[in-house]
Amino acid sequence: MSKTIVFVGNPNVGKSAWLNALCHQQFEVGNWPGVTVEKKEAYVTWDNETYHMIDLPGCYDFIGEHEETISVNFLHQEHIDCIVQVVDVMNLSRNLLLTLALRELQIPMVMIFNFMDEAKKYHVQIDVKRISARLQVPIIASSVFDTSNYATVQSMIVHMCKQEVCYEPLYTKQLESVYIKVFHFIQKATTYENISQAQLHRLCCSVIQHNQVAWKQVEVWGIHKESLQDICKVSNVQLTQDRYYVVKSLMRYVKKIDAIQYEKSKKIDTILLHKYLGLPCFFGMFSCLLWICFEISTPWIDFLETCFTLIGKYLRYGLQFMPIWFQDFVVQGMLQGVGGVLTFIPLMACLYMMLALLEECGYMSRIAILLDRIMRIFHLSGKTFVAFMMGFGCNVAGIYAIRTLEDEQQKKRVALMIPFMSCSARLPIYALFGAAFFQNQTGWMIITIYGIGLVIALLLSIVSVNVFPSTSSMFLTEIPPYRKPKLSIVLQKTKKEMKSYIQKAYKVIFVTMLVIWGLGYTWSPQKESILAQGAKQVQFLFEPLGFGERWECIAALPTGMIAKETIVAYFTSIQEETKETIHVKKDIVSLGKTFMHTIYQTIHPFSKNTVRDDTNSVQRLFQGRLAKLKVFSYLVFILLSIPCMMTLQALRKEFGYHMMIASMLLMIVLPYVVSFCIYQIGCLFLG
Repeated sequence: MSKTIVFVGNPNVGKSAWLNALCHQQFEVGNWPGVTVEKKEAYVTWDNETYHMIDLPGCYDFIGEHEETISVNFLHQEHIDCIVQVVDVMNLSRNLLLTLALRELQIPMVMIFNFMDEAKKYHVQIDVKRISARLQVPIIASSVFDTSNYATVQSMIVHMCKQEVCYEPLYTKQLESVYIKVFHFIQKATTYENISQAQLHRLCCSVIQHNQVAWKQVEVWGIHKESLQDICKVSNVQLTQDRYYVVKSLMRYVKKIDAIQYEKSKKIDTILLHKYLGLPCFFGMFSCLLWICFEISTPWIDFLETCFTLIGKYLRYGLQFMPIWFQDFVVQGMLQGVGGVLTFIPLMACLYMMLALLEECGYMSRIAILLDRIMRIFHLSGKTFVAFMMGFGCNVAGIYAIRTLEDEQQKKRVALMIPFMSCSARLPIYALFGAAFFQNQTGWMIITIYGIGLVIALLLSIVSVNVFPSTSSMFLTEIPPYRKPKLSIVLQKTKKEMKSYIQKAYKVIFVTMLVIWGLGYTWSPQKESILAQGAKQVQFLFEPLGFGERWECIAALPTGMIAKETIVAYFTSIQEETKETIHVKKDIVSLGKTFMHTIYQTIHPFSKNTVRDDTNSVQRLFQGRLAKLKVFSYLVFILLSIPCMMTLQALRKEFGYHMMIASMLLMIVLPYVVSFCIYQIGCLFLG
């Protein structure tokens, strides 16, 4: 039978990093039962014994909401052999509040004082031995990047799993006297002889904290409840104050100069959080990062497209003995469908890396503070922009990030706004059409699209405030010091997101593209495909929007409701193939030259990029002076339309069917109106 080890700690203290290090990244990622909060766990074998390692969601105390309740319930209800609390030594006092609560569970504990490299850098001196002696808990002071301490942590966990502990609660003298009375009263009143000292301590702590489960247990044991209540007259305010006093006494063993710790951060914040310079810096930085992402990833997108084209050519050659429809099914339906999405792996990797860098360096939390004043104009708090930033990566993640907001009415308004954030799934579509029609201006076109989505979302907030009125509240958040992003952590987060993206391509998109290929394939020369016939029937509805003249654009829209990436795959699959002769040596040399050219363009990202091969099917769609306007109208329509079925599912889970239906109607009407205005006004200026 395996031992259960749980990693506990405040958010962003490095729990996942330690789990990765000790388990050699062999963990599994899923969801906790009944909720969408991510669950990480792994099984490792040490000293011929199996250990089940679980990373609990971050929590500050046992009085939490949302995902914090998952940790609290697990700690109270499940059998646990050892608790590993990971602590951020740069915010030690806040972390120790959770330590006091964990000790009262009477479960063997190990503490890891993380970020010791930063403590040394900022001259923070911690008497680890005295803190360990006072808490009665072994402490390992290290950094997750210091591999020399991995074996020490491992051996300590193994050792503590075999121990029986009895942690005496830490209280001030006033509360300690109350606790002693409660302890002796319960000890004398109970008739159960097999109750250990540790169990009594746990029960007494819960009784003092007015835990309802503990009081029911007292009644089951036949203890006179009224007599115990006379002794246990302690308010929740007293309990909270007492814990702060205990933490303050523990902090006597820590010597630090806050001015040194935050000196560099304060200097940077004088510019990045400046009243007038902060916003231009943010928008300039964000625009540049998006632009650089596109410029660096484009050569590799071209290279992967070349690879898939060559694979398709040789695959068709190998299947030439099979019927034509089967060849088309394999090459156009399967290879080009999924390949059209996988070619954008470099772009997705750059985007996720950019978001990871902003988070790791400490700038993400400052974005919320910086934009709080502006967001107030739209009846929102600065925290909502963090949800927007998550939405730029994935709308589903953005909707779940709304949970951090306190106001229920504001949550509903933000839920309507999140789908208008341009998620990463839409980015390949912009890149494909941008390469075909905007060439060197693609980066700025994409930034404009992102801006339109954000502006419309904020305007929607003003309009919907009467439907979902919210109360104004003070905005509080923690500002971490600026940290130099660790490349390994950034790459780890990027790898995780890319794994999800690729799995989506092979599961959802693969099946979808096979269905779309079947509907869009011309099985008979005398008859058009089902998808083409349906699109042509509704062309007249989209003509005022500029792109109604092309049924291909309309036929691609329903596929985007499954997953937006399938729109790219659709245009890739309808691309006409040119019959090429098989010349292995020539193709290998050509591929090698393309690879070297890709490396050159990566090193020189602002050199002129070549036109991609996969834009042929798109370039044929629109010609003439209004071609760019029609394309832009089409991209705005895609931006504002239903992002994917998973987003609708997230809306339903969080807010119910009514909100999901309201959001669907909004994402049907609004894209039509906005694209109509863009095209018609554009025609007036371009004549």
